[in-house]
Amino acid sequence: MLYSSSPRKYAGAVVSALALTATGVWLGLDPAADRSPWLGWGVAAFFAVCAVAGIHGMIRGGKVRIDERGIFDSRWRVGTVPWAEIESVSRIVVRGASYLSVEVRDEARYLERLAPLARRLAAANRKLGISPLAVDFTGLAPGLDAAWKQLEAERPGLLRR
Repeated sequence: MLYSSSPRKYAGAVVSALALTATGVWLGLDPAADRSPWLGWGVAAFFAVCAVAGIHGMIRGGKVRIDERGIFDSRWRVGTVPWAEIESVSRIVVRGASYLSVEVRDEARYLERLAPLARRLAAANRKLGISPLAVDFTGLAPGLDAAWKQLEAERPGLLRR
């Protein structure tokens, strides 16, 4: 099954970011304010970057495929991880973000294919108790619940609860 970026989820985030950007501009331009205008401009700049990231997510987004070959996440850039290489899969929620934590037999083999920044993020995942190859379902549809049900039906021996 293919799990891909949900334009509706990203659209809500983009609209919110644009509204907060406008609020920051208003705060920066308000001549009657007792505070520094730099606060408003800082808010505007931060949320403008968030809006651009949201638009990028809407256009490019991530794709996850779980099928008879294995698990593929376009954001990993390591190709499909075959079922024979996967030791276990668990469902993890950290600060509201939902993940499939994928434990593989030869972790180093996959980590060496990651970009340097992605390797640092993978190390941070490990410190949080998440596999370096974690599938982030934030913004993907149909979502983690559907993926978990698919895995329960097709690969129940790999699931850790």
